[in-house]
Amino acid sequence: MNDTAVAPESKSPPIWQRRWLQITAAIVLLVALMLAALPFALGHSLESWLKDQGASTATVENIDLNLFTGQLRIDQLNYQFSDGAPQHLEQLTTTLNVRDLWQRLIHIESLTINNSSIALSVDSEGRLTVASLALPATKSDASTQQQNPWGFTLDQLILDSASISYSRSQLTASSPSSS
Repeated sequence: MNDTAVAPESKSPPIWQRRWLQITAAIVLLVALMLAALPFALGHSLESWLKDQGASTATVENIDLNLFTGQLRIDQLNYQFSDGAPQHLEQLTTTLNVRDLWQRLIHIESLTINNSSIALSVDSEGRLTVASLALPATKSDASTQQQNPWGFTLDQLILDSASISYSRSQLTASSPSSS
């Protein structure tokens, strides 16, 4: 009689049923979904922010975002304030140096505006309005600088087929004339 001992086979589950692989696959899928949904969330946030600033309508056709290269492209941004003309930005493309964010610096390497018209105006109190959006006045006191140590740098601004109109309201003062 042949007494060969057969080693018992280990019954490990197939690779696709292993717990570590399922967890890794779920994490990869979740990250991919978040990256895919980010441009939609950004477009919705931009529309919501414009409406919070007083726009009666705001629409964005498309946003392309690449977090790895720092590129952002906004296509067909349209908004209108109730008391102003409709604003249209056909395409805005920007490249952000992502590494500089770790040093609390917003470093925009290039900002390109294509086929758009931008209205700049300064009111009698010196407040700047760009494309119907009023920029907040800043104070340069020491407490503000310590609370907000972020820096901002813009290397290149490209206006391609873009028109800019500038207006400044003059403060007219009249003195009482003697009669």
